[in-house]
Amino acid sequence: MLASQAHRKPTTADPAPLRIGEEEKRYHRAWFEALRQYAQQGGIVALVSAEIPHEVLRAMDIPYIVSQWWASICASRQRARRYFTALRKRGYAQDLCHYGSLTLASLLDPEDPPWGGLPRIGILVGRHATGSEVKIWQLMGHALGEVPLYLFDRTAPRSDPGPWWEAVGTQWEKVFEPERLDLMVAQMQELIAFLEHHTGKRFDRAKFDAIMERSNQQAMWNRKTRDVLASSRPTPVGLAEVISAVMIPQWHRGSEWAVARARALYETVARRVQDASAAGAPSERLRLMWLGRAPWFGLRWYAQLEQEYGAKFVWSIYLAMAADAYLRLGSDTLRACASRYVGMEDFLHTPPWNTAWFVQQARQFGVDGVVHMVSAGVQGASGRYLIQQAFAQAGIPFLEVTGDAVNDEVWEAGGPEEQVRQFVRALR
Repeated sequence: MLASQAHRKPTTADPAPLRIGEEEKRYHRAWFEALRQYAQQGGIVALVSAEIPHEVLRAMDIPYIVSQWWASICASRQRARRYFTALRKRGYAQDLCHYGSLTLASLLDPEDPPWGGLPRIGILVGRHATGSEVKIWQLMGHALGEVPLYLFDRTAPRSDPGPWWEAVGTQWEKVFEPERLDLMVAQMQELIAFLEHHTGKRFDRAKFDAIMERSNQQAMWNRKTRDVLASSRPTPVGLAEVISAVMIPQWHRGSEWAVARARALYETVARRVQDASAAGAPSERLRLMWLGRAPWFGLRWYAQLEQEYGAKFVWSIYLAMAADAYLRLGSDTLRACASRYVGMEDFLHTPPWNTAWFVQQARQFGVDGVVHMVSAGVQGASGRYLIQQAFAQAGIPFLEVTGDAVNDEVWEAGGPEEQVRQFVRALR
């Protein structure tokens, strides 16, 4: 039984949760258990990267689990240290991408896994990014019993389109070079053939079009949420709440449930903002921007910092990407979907695409300072020096810390918590 069968059909009239993100967490846990049962009954489940076109699998009724999401679950359930120790004992390099290698480690050390462990996986879909990432996908396929693997290529831009966030929703053909889109469309067609061959299922173009329409609706609700949070003083929503409420529906992007939850998030946030304004709640002492991945093993830390100093993180890449990076309008839905994924690395990791957007977002939210967490071992991947320079030129206080999204050993070794406290004290 899949999640759509395990739950009543959601509607946009569903009441918003009392605590943002709690409904999403309950749904996702039930969905995961239903997926485990589905796999036990012979259903094919895919394990995929976050940067590949999930809409294709959804249109083919192939349920999927995102590797980066599973890594966050392993980290939040405090399995990371044990899993990375298992990798070291097996002789693997210690500087592998932790997001990818944590999922691999969970397959190699199946004892006491979180949530009962991954369901039986029958398909892998990843991408060529770094040599280690490709090898990790190959090793996961081997660990799962030589499971079929499809890998997308990664391309890079040759030019700067300017403020892409203003144009990409409707003018994506101008934002991206046509040869990049051509390649992505061709590989999406290859993926469809690959999935049809290995699963026996067929691609439904009408269903795909409907999924694209719903995912656009979801992006528009996320944009409304982002905009109301950017303009609210104070922001009566914790960053950890928003991350959960945004990211869980993102893993179900284009479903009716995901659209309903995106709308519920906006309505809940708007109501909280209105109630806080009516109550005359004090302004935050400091508004901060968290740049980089979230530490999934310790999201409560954000609330602790707010309680100690009145310093509130009001921005993260998760809602910002959901608001600006996914909307794609156009009649050629396959090509529009290709443009949704071809630029993911550009938006997040390629200057000046990322630097201009980060500064624009910092100004929109009116932040007093920026904390940028870079992952140990890959500090140059996002153009860290150019990010520092962009905020320096904008006159916005900036702190870079070394940490990791899923490895709390790296987090503790880097000492980011005390560095951030010192930064906050200096800003007050």
